[in-house]
Amino acid sequence: DAALDHVVERLAAAGYVLESLATASDRLRYRVEEYPLSAPAWEPISATLSIHGSERPILELASNRNMLVTRSFSTTPDGVTAELVFAGSGSRTELDALDVRGKIVLADGDLSRVFRDAVQERGALGVLAYSLPGYLKPQVNKHSIQFKRITMDEAASSWGIALSTDAREKLQTALEDGPVQVTVQTEVKWTPNAIERTVVADIRGSDVPGELTSWGFYRGNRTND
Repeated sequence: DAALDHVVERLAAAGYVLESLATASDRLRYRVEEYPLSAPAWEPISATLSIHGSERPILELASNRNMLVTRSFSTTPDGVTAELVFAGSGSRTELDALDVRGKIVLADGDLSRVFRDAVQERGALGVLAYSLPGYLKPQVNKHSIQFKRITMDEAASSWGIALSTDAREKLQTALEDGPVQVTVQTEVKWTPNAIERTVVADIRGSDVPGELTSWGFYRGNRTND
């Protein structure tokens, strides 16, 4: 909402007029459309990932907003500390060869798949997953994390953490020295009956004001707009 309100303020400052108040001579117009969401809105508040005993977290939401996977749940305020187990690619065969119940799973694979197989089907506490496409140049951009999501599961009330190359390397290095415990703290906000808002602005033509040419801008992980 704050971002959309900022855009509306910028439009008004540039001379755009709210559509419902516009006169026939106002060519610059905008409106705000609202749509009720069918599911509760999810908002990340804070998250940290730490190797138990280390002075500083290896990941923080404050410096990388993509680390906490969409639809993750909150931990207790102090977080959850548990043994870290490495499950390779996170396949079902690899998970079955480990005792993951009550532990935190580290895997190099698709996070949503590993979350389903490790947490929902085998009782793991949560998932740390690393999977970055080559076009992101993960060995160059070592702190980059790609946006991820999991299915909403109130029964599990668990979480997923997407790892950067740097964070994964630190976890793997720690595991080389023996058993490792990690602490994960997450805080999220769920808003039921939330409203999605969209701002629409147009410049009415002088010759055919009733016709529109639409220009859209989408910024996402897989686009190059």
